[in-house]
Amino acid sequence: MALPIGLARGVRLTRDVAAGEPLGIDDVDLTDDHVCKLHRSSIGD
Repeated sequence: MALPIGLARGVRLTRDVAAGEPLGIDDVDLTDDHVCKLHRSSIGD
C-alpha cells in the first residue's frame, strides 16, 4: 500500500528507496500519533 502523503512528513525510512520509487507504508517507521492511529483504524489494521 502506498504511503499517504499526509503521513509522510518527518517519517524515518526503514530501507533504501531509489529516487522516483513510490514509498509504501512498510518502507517507513510510523509513530503512534493520532493521525497514524486514525489511518490504521480506517484500513482495519
